[in-house]
Amino acid sequence: MVGIFMILVDSTVIIDIGRMKEGVKVAIEKNSAEAFGISAITIEEIYAGLGHTLEQKGVEYFEKLKDGYEKILTQYEIFEITERLLRKAGVFRGSMQAKGWMIDQADAIIAATAELYKVTKILTRNPTHFQDSPVPVEAYSLDGENVPR
Repeated sequence: MVGIFMILVDSTVIIDIGRMKEGVKVAIEKNSAEAFGISAITIEEIYAGLGHTLEQKGVEYFEKLKDGYEKILTQYEIFEITERLLRKAGVFRGSMQAKGWMIDQADAIIAATAELYKVTKILTRNPTHFQDSPVPVEAYSLDGENVPR
């Protein structure tokens, strides 16, 4: 189910769900009539955090956290990263850099995913990472009240 009734969620959404933050719960409930998807790059970002956890807190805590994130990730359609998508992401990131806005590679891939798969909007806690995206961006805050600009 790709397209008009799909929201692409940024990696921050998955992280905040895992951390049980109130603001993301409010944002998800507000958009509950729509389906949600993630870019495949979000999986890498989640596992990068898990790798840090493994080194800092050990295998037992890592496994518990990993299992929780795996359950969360199964609830989302995963959009593949293709060569076409990477070309679009590269142009987007280069354009942002030319304007003086530095974004990381993962956010450029997420923005390109949103555009290429024609989703309704991007849901994120960090709207400045997508400030020049042709796809509308909806922001939330951790407390569910003070939405970042």
